[in-house]
Amino acid sequence: MKQYRAPSYPKGKDRRSNQDRRKNDTSNALQPLALAFMKYLEIASENLEKKVDTELKTAEAMSKFVDNLSNLKVQIPGLDEQYSGYQIKKHKKSNNEHHKQVKKIILRMRAKDATYQEIAEYLEKNNIPTFRGRGRWHAQTVHRLYQGYLDE
Repeated sequence: MKQYRAPSYPKGKDRRSNQDRRKNDTSNALQPLALAFMKYLEIASENLEKKVDTELKTAEAMSKFVDNLSNLKVQIPGLDEQYSGYQIKKHKKSNNEHHKQVKKIILRMRAKDATYQEIAEYLEKNNIPTFRGRGRWHAQTVHRLYQGYLDE
């Protein structure tokens, strides 16, 4: 059997035709794409600069607003004490008998080391209505009332 031997070509030539030897010139094809991309980058850069300017103006305006707000001291009916622009609502004292009854129950049970949850369950179990007459007693409500009673 004869061994296959590749045809030999003269030096400096290869088996490709002249048509295949032309350069792969993609620079002309990419030039419009590169120009479009440069234009896109330019527009994106301008938009980003506008956005940064807007954000800076917003931050400056908010800073001025907060500075002016902290200088305001407004009297609002129902709010008593005033602390550097902020006002704190004090716990209202009530002469209502129902409020006094609930206060006694809460203070007495806390003195016996009852938890706020246990006090709320006691008030619910004994059908003692909330101050608004609707809803249920919650540990958080009892805690808030107890802290208010201590401040009196």
